[in-house]
Amino acid sequence: MPLLSNGCGHSGRHRGLTYLSMNEIHSRINSGNYAIHKKYSLLINFDGTEIISLNDFVVLPVSGLRANKTGRRPFVRIRGVKGKKSIHILTYEAWYDDELTEGFSVHHQDFNRTNNRYTNLEKLDADTHKLIHTQIDRGYMSYCG
Repeated sequence: MPLLSNGCGHSGRHRGLTYLSMNEIHSRINSGNYAIHKKYSLLINFDGTEIISLNDFVVLPVSGLRANKTGRRPFVRIRGVKGKKSIHILTYEAWYDDELTEGFSVHHQDFNRTNNRYTNLEKLDADTHKLIHTQIDRGYMSYCG
């Protein structure tokens, strides 16, 4: 198995990371199943399960995909960026080309934190988002999903 992308179009694994060739990157872009996150130079598929750094053509490890029973959200670490970035926010920003600003949040329409498909995500002001979840938690609203 080749070790890593060496500029000659080869791909493979190195130190647990998967590197992609330029042809593999172009194939993903042309498939229509990926969007580019311009701020962080990422290629993100339609449900946030594959995130690729366009700076070094490496598939970033997504952490916490199955840890949501504890309340944790899936996240990824981006080299050169402080902290962790939530998958649902990155997916929303890439697919809708809309950077999340202060006072807004991304809501899962089906209330399933593991469903990060871009069609399930919507931007809400933080107060509305909190109100929806508070009303459901208190039983004032029902969720039929």
